[in-house]
Amino acid sequence: MAGVAALLRSARPDLTVDEIRTVLARTSRDLGPSFGRDEVFCFGRINAYRALQFVMGESWCYADLDDNGFLEPADFSAWVGLYNAGDLRADQNMNDVVEPADLNAFVLNYSVNTLCD
Repeated sequence: MAGVAALLRSARPDLTVDEIRTVLARTSRDLGPSFGRDEVFCFGRINAYRALQFVMGESWCYADLDDNGFLEPADFSAWVGLYNAGDLRADQNMNDVVEPADLNAFVLNYSVNTLCD
């Protein structure tokens, strides 16, 4: 984790520790039995590439919540689980608040395309 945090700080020296923590949580791949943070995997596997894309302002398929490169119905189920858990990965309009408006943003992000790069 320290290596990815250093990478993010080297790309954006203005980031605070809390901002880096939030980026790592938002861009990690969930591994637990339920969606969101858990005691075994915390927020999941760190995705350095996605975290770097995020801090550099590049986009990825926000709606691909199971991280398999495709937008599919399982991503909606994942979004519902994250939303119910209050997990920031459910924040599809990227305002750092999990709120009902994120459903509309998820639908928009989902409808953009069905194959993610």
